[in-house]
Amino acid sequence: MPGWEACDAIARDAFNLAQVQYDLTTFERFIIHFPSLKNQGTGDIRDLSHSKWINFNGDWFVVSFMNGDLGVGLTLHELGHTYFAGHPTSDHTTLGHSSLWQVSDGNPISPYGQLREWGDRYSPMGLGRNPANNTISDFPPSMKVQLG
Repeated sequence: MPGWEACDAIARDAFNLAQVQYDLTTFERFIIHFPSLKNQGTGDIRDLSHSKWINFNGDWFVVSFMNGDLGVGLTLHELGHTYFAGHPTSDHTTLGHSSLWQVSDGNPISPYGQLREWGDRYSPMGLGRNPANNTISDFPPSMKVQLG
């Protein structure tokens, strides 16, 4: 993804500093928060957050980059990514299940519906973290089972 190279470089710098005092392999996940990535060579991602795997000194770490607002909804959403709860895709290759099967014929299992990514307003991996809803939801039971 273009622009995330700056985040990778910042993560490497953070890991280099942290490894002086800590054994990084004893941590399950990392969060790196930026008030703003503006002017950091990140292209159009200055208002986005992101979670990904990073290889550092031969070990793999999952890192959440949180850019801008460090609210509960964003934190819960990005931590969900570190537990492999991705945004759902039409081919169901990610764990999220925060999509909504939207139908227009009144049949909830209609084969003519559409998978609406981010559609589940009761999941932080969907619209449940949207401040416009004035709610911040917990993970739904089905996702908690999948996440263990």
